[in-house]
Amino acid sequence: MNAVAKPVQPASLSQIEADLSRHLASFYLLSSQYQKHEWLSEKPGTREFYRCFQQNRKNVEEGIASLSRRLSLLNHLGEERSDNAAYFFEEKESRLSLREMIESQTVV
Repeated sequence: MNAVAKPVQPASLSQIEADLSRHLASFYLLSSQYQKHEWLSEKPGTREFYRCFQQNRKNVEEGIASLSRRLSLLNHLGEERSDNAAYFFEEKESRLSLREMIESQTVV
């Protein structure tokens, strides 16, 4: 039963799990990219970028914890099902400007 006291159909549960899994995969990817951005912005004149990326990564990690708890309640099967499920792509290993890094995190 949900908060409105209506029964949830099994098909709806599987769709909810799929959506939450996709969000979780995207959050993991986003967190790792924010951490990379932090490392790349640790130089003179980029302190504000560093703080922004650090705060964004912390916010995303809080979202990861929240989504993980919800998926645990739905008996989520794990990360192996969420490979390549993110709604944006991981950045390629190369030199990118901060603008290019941020633009690469647009929704697919």
